[in-house]
Amino acid sequence: MKRTMWLAMMVVAVVAGVPGAGTAQKMTTIRVGDQIGSELDYGPYWIAVEKGYFKDEGITTVRRTYPNGPATLLDYNKGEVDAVMAGLAPYMQAAAQGSEFVVLMSITKGNAPLVARAEVKSAKDLNGKRVGTPGLGTIHDTMLTLYEKEHGIKVEHVSAKITDLVAMLEKGEVAGVLCWETVAATTVRTVKGAHYLAPLPVIPGAESLEVILSRKIVQANPDVALGFTRALLKGMRYIDKHEDESLRIIAKAMNVPDALEIARLGKGQVKTTDPYLELKSSQIIYQALLDTKKISTERVKSFDDYMKRFVDYTFVKKAEESLKGWEPTK
Repeated sequence: MKRTMWLAMMVVAVVAGVPGAGTAQKMTTIRVGDQIGSELDYGPYWIAVEKGYFKDEGITTVRRTYPNGPATLLDYNKGEVDAVMAGLAPYMQAAAQGSEFVVLMSITKGNAPLVARAEVKSAKDLNGKRVGTPGLGTIHDTMLTLYEKEHGIKVEHVSAKITDLVAMLEKGEVAGVLCWETVAATTVRTVKGAHYLAPLPVIPGAESLEVILSRKIVQANPDVALGFTRALLKGMRYIDKHEDESLRIIAKAMNVPDALEIARLGKGQVKTTDPYLELKSSQIIYQALLDTKKISTERVKSFDDYMKRFVDYTFVKKAEESLKGWEPTK
């Protein structure tokens, strides 16, 4: 009897000494804003959700969707979301307008395909025509400006809700649309004759989308910032090692008919495995915003000033160090 009681007390003592044993892990909720139809572009996020990488870091994410990056940032500035996944151009414009945030990492390269109607065979066929984009302040509108410059043409930029672009192309209201995946792939699959006129941006490996986190959270809870970054980095590595399974997970998150086929069609237009901004294209995007007067140098003096004040690779580098030897399993 005494021996039994002694063993029981030893078991209790051991369990009490295990971190988290007997008590629920304290979870931190992060409200994440992204855009409609962008699951492929933010694949690492969806992998991290599905595989439990956020949960492993003590983080619960709550997703909120918006029509485009600028709309997401409007709610961020109101304190409605804590983190945002969006395009570089909207971030630069937000910074120029006084917004405060920390860019933790890049999440997507490419992701600016131009889809055209059947009769449009070349860039010259678009000259003088109407081309739809998800909005004036989006990275895609800026990429359309760069496409015009590259090919010596001039088009009318038509801003519309991302959900309306497919129908606008089908009705002939626009001759082409420059948008994100998987909206582009959906357009190619559903609109008769629609095709990728330019699957990739005019700048090879162009920077597209990044992840930001509230500066207040970063300063007050750096461990949360690190955990959030590490979960996304794990998602990137999973995509790199297990592409087919990744597409199935992303298709599940898309929750639309033929999702897997759409994701497979769109995957060639995006790269989601490099956490560092591509500097050459980022600088070109900054200059394009400056040239079109979408930003000024009043608050952000230069591209280098933006990189120095808003981009912080501390957490990516720490996450990489902590994941040495880690391999994702299916």
